[in-house]
Amino acid sequence: MNPKKLISTIEKKCQEAPERVPDYHEALLDAISDIVWAEHQHAIRATTIQKTVTDHCEALGDFVYRSTEGGKGIES
Repeated sequence: MNPKKLISTIEKKCQEAPERVPDYHEALLDAISDIVWAEHQHAIRATTIQKTVTDHCEALGDFVYRSTEGGKGIES
């Protein structure tokens, strides 16, 4: 696996995702980067990867919620 190509592809795909809320692309890239890093750590040593991935996904969901009307982050 070529790490530079992987990073480049992830960055490109994050920018192509619909901009759901302000700063969504950056938050998405952060979450995916954290998950990829956790997967790497999991491959090196036994870690609880499922909970780690779930935690990162939930954190991204919380970010989106806080940034929307439901979370009172956007003025109507």
